Amino acid sequence: MERNDGLTNGMKTLLLVLEEIFTIGMCVCLVLCVIFVGQTTLADQLFQKSLKYEDSSIFTNLVQDKLSQTVAYTKLCSNFEVRGEYDGKKIVDIAEYDKDDFISGKQTESVGYYLEDLIKWSQVGLSYDYRNLHDMGEFGVEFQGRQESGAEAVEYSEAIVEDYDSISSYILKENDETASYIYLEEKYLPVRGRHLFDYVSDDLNESDLLNHLSRTLEKIGEEYQQYKQMKTSMKEQKTNFRYYIVDYKNNVYYTNIENRDFMENSTIKTYGRYIILDSVNLEYESNLSVESTYLYSLLSKYAVEYAGDYYIEAAVDTEYGVIDSITENRDYYYDFLPGVKGLLAGSIFCAIITLIFLIILTIYAGKPNGFDKIKTEIAAGGLIFIGIILLYITAYGINYYRNTVWISGVIAGIGAAVINPFFLLGYFSLIRRIKAGILWSNSVCGWVCSRIAAIGDACGTIFRSRSVAFKTLVTVGSVFAVNWFLISNGAHINGFDILEFLAVCFDGFVLVLAIYNAISRNKILQGIRTISGGELEYQINTAKMSGDNLELANAVNSMGEGLHSAVENSIKNERLKADLITNVSHDIKTPLTSIINYVDLLKREDITNDKVKNYIEILDNKSQRLKHLTEDLVEASKISSGNIILNIERINFIELIHQTAGEFSEKFELRNLTLITSLPDQPVTIAADGRRLYRVLENLYNNVAKYAMENTRVYADLSVEEDSVEFSIKNISSQALNINASELTERFIRGDISRSTEGSGLGLSIAKNLTEAMNGTFTVYLDGDLFKIILSFKKLPQVYNIEET
Repeated sequence: MERNDGLTNGMKTLLLVLEEIFTIGMCVCLVLCVIFVGQTTLADQLFQKSLKYEDSSIFTNLVQDKLSQTVAYTKLCSNFEVRGEYDGKKIVDIAEYDKDDFISGKQTESVGYYLEDLIKWSQVGLSYDYRNLHDMGEFGVEFQGRQESGAEAVEYSEAIVEDYDSISSYILKENDETASYIYLEEKYLPVRGRHLFDYVSDDLNESDLLNHLSRTLEKIGEEYQQYKQMKTSMKEQKTNFRYYIVDYKNNVYYTNIENRDFMENSTIKTYGRYIILDSVNLEYESNLSVESTYLYSLLSKYAVEYAGDYYIEAAVDTEYGVIDSITENRDYYYDFLPGVKGLLAGSIFCAIITLIFLIILTIYAGKPNGFDKIKTEIAAGGLIFIGIILLYITAYGINYYRNTVWISGVIAGIGAAVINPFFLLGYFSLIRRIKAGILWSNSVCGWVCSRIAAIGDACGTIFRSRSVAFKTLVTVGSVFAVNWFLISNGAHINGFDILEFLAVCFDGFVLVLAIYNAISRNKILQGIRTISGGELEYQINTAKMSGDNLELANAVNSMGEGLHSAVENSIKNERLKADLITNVSHDIKTPLTSIINYVDLLKREDITNDKVKNYIEILDNKSQRLKHLTEDLVEASKISSGNIILNIERINFIELIHQTAGEFSEKFELRNLTLITSLPDQPVTIAADGRRLYRVLENLYNNVAKYAMENTRVYADLSVEEDSVEFSIKNISSQALNINASELTERFIRGDISRSTEGSGLGLSIAKNLTEAMNGTFTVYLDGDLFKIILSFKKLPQVYNIEET
């Protein structure tokens, strides 16, 4: 018989068959165990020692459920009953019931309905009706025609008026266009006979009343059905659970014990298992595993019903004279629990044996077979797909026949018998691939990675075969080859090694070439650094260069020339633009001055025609705007070309700010802008050109006057540090600023994209350039609609006048 790694094929087959058998057993036992536990309440008892039914957690949980049901039932009784009997005439305050789920039965100033009316109403729900003025009296058509035509209706039909008045108190929605109304159909009226919306007050509007009524009808119908069902199921003849609850506050008791002598003698303990809770004397007694904290926590959920003192007795009749859930679970406990524990133990045992067999077969797994030649991912994906389908079919069958336990067990066994071979096929294929080292190499990912590596090697080869690399490789290889040849084949003449001397000379020559090449490369590197530093006109000296170094140096020189030419052209274009703007501005300025003068002369004339006055005013405004624009253009062109002369002197920054603020006060008042200025008490001195600095402040204040949101505040602050001064002005923009802060200081850029306001887009650009020309900094901050500009200058020390002091 053929052997494979020390384990015969017969032994392997036997182990596989045994593994299959124990796997089937494990799955069948586990599925049956799960089904039994799911159909009963035995889950908590599986891993506990066997106890008497009344001492088990199953019994304790059932008692807690019964207590919860009983407390909920007493709450329903307190809502629907009076003196232990259902009372349909009990008054329900819908606001109180909606909020607290409590029916006091007392008439209040709020909306109250009879209980039986609400229960009947809940069965059909709220309904609404739609009315049109066509339906209101015999003159409805005429009334609507007058309403649509806009004519005033002087006389109205009494039928229309009366019909409208009859529903006006509970109209929910009016539609003036169609003259239609939506109103609530009140199937039952409140206790006082008034309509629902007659109770509208400052505390309750129509929507509140309608919401209270809607939620009340929804809840009271459900609770009434629960009340009827529990009233039957909680009777003494229907359950082994007994209870006796006394509410001292409302002087009422609840019980399902029909024996009056029992209630008077309080012999609850005779039933077997009991609980007694007395809130008056703070006593708690029980022979169950139910803690008093559970009962108190349960009662706290019904704080309205159990707000006062109470007395609770509850017990389970351990004679079990009635067949109920407690009795059924007792039967499950004694009949099924041992079997379920056996199934669980059998499942664990089969799982251990199966694991042992798998370990043995794993150790003696043989060489790869035909299945192992399939790519790893393809094989795994196919097996997983088949396994998921078979597992779904098996699980569906088990769930479908879960009420027929033996059929579910058979399906589980068949499913395990079919799925397990596929699992073993994939598992042992994985083991063999790992042992043979082909898990990665025989995978799709491995194949892809190997192809990528091959492509990388090819690219590397192509890269290395380029001219410079090839020459370097040939040079170095030749040096080594020559040295090896000369040294290994040396000839001696009178003790002198000629070939070794030649090898040294050859190496010296190669060293000189290498140094020469290094010097040339250093010149090229130095030239690149010089050009990148800004000296675009610099040229590398190509004398005594050859080969690749000469080609590289010429390329660098051409690059420098191109950059220099581009920069020169750019500067030339900028100068031409500045000159063009200056020339055009000067050419415009002369006729513009004439226009302004003639407009001024026209304004002095006694013109009575208002239309002509309006034309003159428009000409005056537009000509002044054009004048400011030309001045801004000239100023911007001077700054950009550097053709500006600054008169730097000591400036009292605070005085200049006050002056600018005073000049713009009228403009701010026209747009209801409130200027809030925060300035130091002492003078603040900086070095600046007073006229240029005033131009900067004028542009900033003018920008605020144009673009700030009306009826807002504008903040102007001056802060002084040790060696610097910062002036900031901030406002809320009237329009969204969908632009970067850095772009606002560029020429002809405006925050008002729609250009709905006057402006050239030069104000901030001029202000920034002038500030930087005076060695200051100009910063713009945008945060949503908040616009803020900060000017920063170096602070000068204060100089005091001795005579003034």
